[in-house]
Amino acid sequence: MKIKLSKDILLTKFLTPISKVEERCVVCIYPHRITAIVTTNDTNPVLCANIITESDIGDAEEVTLNIPNVNKLVRILNCIQGDEIELTVNSNNIEYDSPNMKFKYHLLEDGVIERSAVHPDKIKALKFDSDFAIDKGRSSDIMKGSTFAADSNKLYFYMKDGKVFAELTDKEISNTDSVSYFITDEYSGTEIKKPILIDLEIFKMFYGLNENIITKVNTKTSVVLFKFEGDKYTLQYIVAPRVK
Repeated sequence: MKIKLSKDILLTKFLTPISKVEERCVVCIYPHRITAIVTTNDTNPVLCANIITESDIGDAEEVTLNIPNVNKLVRILNCIQGDEIELTVNSNNIEYDSPNMKFKYHLLEDGVIERSAVHPDKIKALKFDSDFAIDKGRSSDIMKGSTFAADSNKLYFYMKDGKVFAELTDKEISNTDSVSYFITDEYSGTEIKKPILIDLEIFKMFYGLNENIITKVNTKTSVVLFKFEGDKYTLQYIVAPRVK
């Protein structure tokens, strides 16, 4: 089976984000998309990554690729010249062959890597009552500010006077340095009356995506969905709140 993909989307919008959450993963190929759902050891966050592409998988409902080291695969794919990558998927390996280079990356057998218990339908069923967008420039500002508020690994989202802000600090510790950023005055749905606290390390996973972040919040459970999307890809990070 052969798959032809945009090199940029495959690497920067699929495999690299996956590698920041989990070192190895199960990738599922369907006729019109390629998808992977991965989680950290503490299941926070859950990442659902999708690429829109046509794949001829014959009569099979899905084809699974058990990738033992995502970073290793990223490194070899980065060596390919050109904007598109054509890969051959065999029973136990991924193969690339061109006049300039060729490689064979071996896969694990089914069952060696445990698939995420989170089903895409569960993600679709999640309910959110407040949403806003984080401009990619604001996202970059937050990352820069983290070097100032280095004593904390907490990020708070809150609303004041109809505006959304993000603050780097630790409200549990007195005399902690802090920095706040205005995010937007455009939001829809329910006002966030109680600050939403997430782990800053999760937000750092977004580094390099360089896109606006669609942000959806369940104000009752404080669960947050951070979404990146383009014509050919979607990344959805489901983040549970920190308690303290």
